[in-house]
Amino acid sequence: MRSTASIRTWAKVLADANFPVSSVSRALGARELREDGHSISDLLEAILRFFPLDAYVDKPVAVMDPTPSDKAKGVKVTIWDDYRKIIEKHEAGKGNFDVVERFAFYERAKRAYAVVQTG
Repeated sequence: MRSTASIRTWAKVLADANFPVSSVSRALGARELREDGHSISDLLEAILRFFPLDAYVDKPVAVMDPTPSDKAKGVKVTIWDDYRKIIEKHEAGKGNFDVVERFAFYERAKRAYAVVQTG
């Protein structure tokens, strides 16, 4: 994947089909990449085979916190269990995510080198 050749402030964002990739990418010039037909789990597995997570931060992986209305409905993000398994497989002890509020996550994503949309 081209995006791994260089690192910007917040590295790479792997996003699902509902994430506003175009607007987030345009904000500060992040590269917008499409990986149609692949899931975040697929890409996470492939990337972690070759590129380790940042060893100098406590939580090198961040996920977007569900909205307050989703939390009130009891919505559980079950895919996070898959992400944890993949991360732990490649990087033992790194499966704890930084759970970031939605709009704060968007702001962090704007500083990424690349935003990769899956789907």
